[in-house]
Amino acid sequence: MSRTRIGGLLESANTVDILLYVHDHPMCLRSDIYRKVSRNAHTREKIDMLCDESLLIMEPAGKGNRCVLTLTENGRRIVCLLLEAEETLRHGVDEDS
Repeated sequence: MSRTRIGGLLESANTVDILLYVHDHPMCLRSDIYRKVSRNAHTREKIDMLCDESLLIMEPAGKGNRCVLTLTENGRRIVCLLLEAEETLRHGVDEDS
């Protein structure tokens, strides 16, 4: 188990993928996450955890238990950092640094 909040976020399967999907698909439905990102039985818990960490907002959308997901400002900041990390891994670190 990680000793840091970011470690816990990163070690929890699909949480990064969920954040990136919501980033790429603003105002997506929670059901979109189940269909396009993960069918894992714990996906709802992952979404709830991201909401508890103030990275996502989940709001009711219409009838039933449909919910729309959006990134918070902190969520957008984390996604930007994750994308920067991905770019660094993809292209390597600048040797002049």
